[in-house]
Amino acid sequence: LKHCLSQALARRPPAAAELRAMVEIYIPKKGICGRLEPTPQPKEDDLPDELQLLREIEDHEAFAIQHLERSNRELAEALELAEDADFRTAISENREILSQKHRRLERVREKIRELAPPPQSVAAAIAAEPRLVAAAAVAAAVASDITTAPAAPAELKASGAVVPPAGLDL
Repeated sequence: LKHCLSQALARRPPAAAELRAMVEIYIPKKGICGRLEPTPQPKEDDLPDELQLLREIEDHEAFAIQHLERSNRELAEALELAEDADFRTAISENREILSQKHRRLERVREKIRELAPPPQSVAAAIAAEPRLVAAAAVAAAVASDITTAPAAPAELKASGAVVPPAGLDL
């Protein structure tokens, strides 16, 4: 008990910003003392920066939304047959949860768009850069087992693109 009391007295009082729910436990007969503090809840905007994890979260949220919407439809059909206060409460709670899940899903999709631009944006970037167009043409030739690359257009050569000469084995 002395140890527990000395620990409690040695602690400084928490600042206002540190105040949160906690429980201090003292069991003198067993010599147990300690604190139970709630784990910090993640903020709504705490999303990972890994694309794969974001896609998994997106799939999970979309799946949950689909099932909650189906559940609400089934509950509404049951309410048409007979009034039930519990069903009405469930529908109301589901609507609130659906709203939260839709907001989270949109935040996840926004973050995915930030980390991985849509494919058409990548294609547009490649088309805008002649060197990338030439590299893509060479890669396509290699991928299709063409042993010689066609002659490159003069404007690609003029732009400084690295183009293999005609008849070169790839």
